[in-house]
Amino acid sequence: MRYKKTFKTYSEQLEILIQRGLIVEDKELAKSYLKKLNYYRFSSYCIPFQKEKDKFYDNIFFSDILRLYDFDSSLRALLFVILEKVEVQLRTLMAYFFGKVHGPWGYTDASSFNYNFSHDDWFTNINREIERSNEVFIKHFKDKYRESPYLPVWMVVEIMSLGSISCMFQGMKYADQKELSKEFGVKRKVVISWLHHLNYIRNTCAHHNRLWNRLFRIKPKVPDDHFGEFLKENNDKLFATFSILLYLVNQFGLDINIIEKLEIIFNKYEDSFQFSLKKEMGFPKYYDQISLWNS
Repeated sequence: MRYKKTFKTYSEQLEILIQRGLIVEDKELAKSYLKKLNYYRFSSYCIPFQKEKDKFYDNIFFSDILRLYDFDSSLRALLFVILEKVEVQLRTLMAYFFGKVHGPWGYTDASSFNYNFSHDDWFTNINREIERSNEVFIKHFKDKYRESPYLPVWMVVEIMSLGSISCMFQGMKYADQKELSKEFGVKRKVVISWLHHLNYIRNTCAHHNRLWNRLFRIKPKVPDDHFGEFLKENNDKLFATFSILLYLVNQFGLDINIIEKLEIIFNKYEDSFQFSLKKEMGFPKYYDQISLWNS
């Protein structure tokens, strides 16, 4: 059977929501939001307010959905700020370690990596990222050092995406991974998992996708020590992501108070809904008693 979906105007989209029980006080204002948000995106935020498929609970307003959307936007904005600081630190660590061990251009040599690493594919992608970049320092380097076909590692890491950084760490030799993982304070397999997860989160944020109650397909590995105990049942939701970032911010000594900024967001939105935002994000009931979260 061929899938068919008829086109709906903004007015028709709004009427569908009204027929499903959503209260719309100002139709023109509501249509203006649908023009900005896209009905499909908006509808994903409607689900927590529905008692069954396509049927809202009583007394649910269009503004309730918008408030949940704003809450999710606030989380994405905070994550971007934290990820920026963590990502800069990751680039610094990778550049310093790899440059010290393998030299400025060691990253161009497959022998600097694990034997089963797809270096050619990774290196081709790195060169594409360099070609797409319009950073002034690249032009300056190429103009000044015409004899050098490649950028030194401490420059190239500033061009690489977080995905390429993650792939680079995963492709490093076992001994190098183990040594560099000391900076993170967790085992190398955990670092590999965390970088993969954080890249997934960053991409989710970059596409402005829903975060707050999402079950993450790429779950972070749980450390063996006491730090990971409280993540064992909560590593597929946003609580795990914020826990990892909180740990890394503390580990790297970065200047951002995640707990304070999160609480500001929660205090603004938590009482707006009949459901618990924290619970839907995977936060345990007494998460503030966990040492990581009460510092």
